[in-house]
Amino acid sequence: VPYLLRSSDFVVQFQQNQKSQAKLALVKYTFLLIVASHLLACSWCFLAFVQAGNFGDGLLERNNWILFWYNNNYEEGMINPIGEGQNLDRYILSMFWSIQTITSIGYGNISPFTRLEWWFGSIFMLLSGVLWAYIIGSLVGVAAALQVENELHRNRIDEVNVMISQFAKSDPTKAN
Repeated sequence: VPYLLRSSDFVVQFQQNQKSQAKLALVKYTFLLIVASHLLACSWCFLAFVQAGNFGDGLLERNNWILFWYNNNYEEGMINPIGEGQNLDRYILSMFWSIQTITSIGYGNISPFTRLEWWFGSIFMLLSGVLWAYIIGSLVGVAAALQVENELHRNRIDEVNVMISQFAKSDPTKAN
């Protein structure tokens, strides 16, 4: 992924057009969070698929987190993760779980059901905790860098204002 990003014309042009490294870092960490959420969501959904054997009725026949969510939360008209054509609904549920896990919000409405899901969920939570700490720490660094940039900008404006006031006070008749 890093190689693909470095070789992408769009990314290279975006980096060259950015004046602020802090803003570029903010985009980078946001992208990292989106990609990590996506990968975690796909892994979580794939785990249910492996246990059920398919995304059709198998999800209702074998224990998995989707069946558990369906039995406890599904009502007519809601998103429905059961069925071959319901990929988007399964992804929405998985992404919701992923974001809850990464940010440690954890509403508890989507949770592991089988032993395998509990193991994978525990591993995902540990990895997500490290990722979240890294992103928060990095964002604090970005905010500090942006604050320094803003302070430098204000200082330059102050210097320009002083120069303008000195120029206005000078007597133009005494110029060389």
